[in-house]
Amino acid sequence: DPRVLQAISIARLLRDPLIELTRQDLRSLDVGSYHGDVDQEFLGAVLSEVAQSCVAHVGVDLNSAEAHLLACVPGLDRERAVALRERAMKEPFRSRAELRSFPGFDEQRFHWSGGFLRIRGGDNPLDGTGIHPDQYELVGTMAAKLGLEPKDLLGNSAALDSLDPQGFVGDGLPLETVQYTFTQLRDGGRDPRATFDPPQFRDDLKSLEDLKEGMTLEGVVTKLASFGAFVDVGVDQEGLIHVSEISDEFVGDAGDHVRLWQKLTVRILGVDLERRRLSLSIRSPGARKPRRAEDGRGPRDRRPGGPGGEARRPRPRPAAADGPVPGAAVPAAEGAPGVRRERKRWDDRKAVGEGPREGDRRRKRDRPGRSEDRTREGGEADRDGRRGGRRGSGEEGGGERSPRVIEQKARREAEPEIDPNLPETEQFRLKLERLRRKFEKGR
Repeated sequence: DPRVLQAISIARLLRDPLIELTRQDLRSLDVGSYHGDVDQEFLGAVLSEVAQSCVAHVGVDLNSAEAHLLACVPGLDRERAVALRERAMKEPFRSRAELRSFPGFDEQRFHWSGGFLRIRGGDNPLDGTGIHPDQYELVGTMAAKLGLEPKDLLGNSAALDSLDPQGFVGDGLPLETVQYTFTQLRDGGRDPRATFDPPQFRDDLKSLEDLKEGMTLEGVVTKLASFGAFVDVGVDQEGLIHVSEISDEFVGDAGDHVRLWQKLTVRILGVDLERRRLSLSIRSPGARKPRRAEDGRGPRDRRPGGPGGEARRPRPRPAAADGPVPGAAVPAAEGAPGVRRERKRWDDRKAVGEGPREGDRRRKRDRPGRSEDRTREGGEADRDGRRGGRRGSGEEGGGERSPRVIEQKARREAEPEIDPNLPETEQFRLKLERLRRKFEKGR
């Protein structure tokens, strides 16, 4: 029954999310908006690195973890993970030292993965912590300095506070490694993950039809986008908190104020049953709409010299005594030759009743070498003839065609069209050959 399988998967996800999430393809988790537009191979590689980082931070129980989770441990691959799982099912590991003699485990691989594999209830209590076996000697030195056994330091904060980490730095041990060992001893091998506090969904709300405007519900953020956040409130449809409904102040990006899996108390603004949309808000009831910055511009528009940025200052204009502005038109003096010539042209236009532009059009239309008949017998204008007609007088389309036009036409006639029945690779090769010849001739 698919419903039973789904219920089992949800139960496993609640018991240990890390185990269940690493079981499936991480690209199918819909981790962000527009993630389908990026390179899927690169996205899968990045998500795998994130999964390895999470597994390394939490640690893996060597005797109970499945093969897909062991494969996420740094230094292990799928083949060695399956071999470790088969050995653990037949005979559980009692200590990390047994990994040194395990087939396929050399000293380098043990150095990479030994600190992430945990053995609980084994021969050495330190095997259940995140302390690497290479640092067991350091823990023994700490315990000997206090007159205790190494296992007595687990969770013993009072004893650890009496020791100075700087006193153990040296012999290839940096301060960061010593401090990490102190932290692991204080935790005592506990799970470093925080306690999951699920939202309190209402049992009487099952679908979108059960929701009413003005209701206040608990929800959890499931997806983030620049325009808002999607929240699960316990019904069959997720709701959207628009970026303008996230805070009483102006919000440029939803990710700056909320985070994934954050628990929120939301208020229903509207329920659209026809389009299956749910509008939510976490702003204070009755608060005014968030404004932008004090200057009325938002952070998205803050560009130098543009909206939201520094205001454009008017270009200073020098006074008349300073002389003309460089690049500006200088008014001609009364009686100058250019002024007299322009005035005479304007008087001639007024005499024949033409406007200021009509005389220019008439002169352009009546200039020598322009053919009255621009089309051939048949209706469609000849492109090369039109070009020739603009260059000078002549026959057939307005004049003798230029050498360049004649050369281009001859080249087109000399090179036949590429046969479309040829293979695509051959067509592509012929096109490249033509481009090469054209480039060489241009040079």
